[in-house]
Amino acid sequence: MECPKCSGVSYMAEEEFLQVLETEPVKVVTKGVYVCKLCTDRFTRIHVEDIQAKKKSEEKAVQSSAKDYRQARQDEIAETLRFF
Repeated sequence: MECPKCSGVSYMAEEEFLQVLETEPVKVVTKGVYVCKLCTDRFTRIHVEDIQAKKKSEEKAVQSSAKDYRQARQDEIAETLRFF
């Protein structure tokens, strides 16, 4: 996130749950408190996230990281067997 005051890089210091919107699809409203690494200014942003889309993206990330791990492990085993 970019700082609105100095355009520096910031990080999320706190996140607070505000509300669940019972729409289709279900959405969650949260408030993030950010701190700028350059000027140490604090600012907030409201986020609205679709729960189903977030869940699907997290599942894809887990599946891809598991696939990458399996591939790396197979490559490691194949490299070890080449010495024999």
